[in-house]
Amino acid sequence: MISKSAPDLPRTALVVGGTGAVGTELLQELIVSGRYGRILCVGRRLPELVSEVVIGHLVDFEHLEDFLPEGRVDDVFCALGTTLERAGSVAAFKRVDFEYVLKVGELAKRLGARTLSVISSIAADPSANSIYLQTKGAMEAALIALDLPALHLFRPSLLAGSLKRTDFRLKEVLANGALAVLGPLFLHGRFRKYRRIAPAVVARAMAQCVSNGGVGTIIYENDAILDLCVSPSKSLS
Repeated sequence: MISKSAPDLPRTALVVGGTGAVGTELLQELIVSGRYGRILCVGRRLPELVSEVVIGHLVDFEHLEDFLPEGRVDDVFCALGTTLERAGSVAAFKRVDFEYVLKVGELAKRLGARTLSVISSIAADPSANSIYLQTKGAMEAALIALDLPALHLFRPSLLAGSLKRTDFRLKEVLANGALAVLGPLFLHGRFRKYRRIAPAVVARAMAQCVSNGGVGTIIYENDAILDLCVSPSKSLS
């Protein structure tokens, strides 16, 4: 006789990069959802958010393959990401946004996770002229090649709220200001996908789309994320 697992058993989520702008919001979304009995937060820093279901793990991303949590892991979320300026070099940037993210994908496969959700970027393309977009595109291709049960790739536009970040990014702040004024006036139709988006909206989309099911590779462009999850209190277009 084959026993079936109870559908209401608490699930386990693993969040990598849960202390960043999107990651912090994602942790809150997963807690509020009540879907998970355990939320493992993996990173170089412990999360500031306190909850009985959140368990922090300090890891060295160079050796992420050594991380082996107890029990099963159902859903893996990756909110890792940096900038060329912050990384200091192209090689350091690629180490985070390509190598470390791929390690997360390999970890998800090794753990037998049902889903992997990753933040990429609008216009990600391995053949792009931009190192940033080229790296994001190469990362997506490498994850797709892992042939995971379900891979959710999120391609947000510029993330709003840069002024609240501890790492001041002048170019991003200036772009945020311009998009805040010009976005509602000019970014319509096929240009709507370039509107800036709040980290909380991206986080809500990641949490929601996993619960919606789906198999194979599913790509969520910026306008699709907005359509799925934006609300009057979170809209920043």
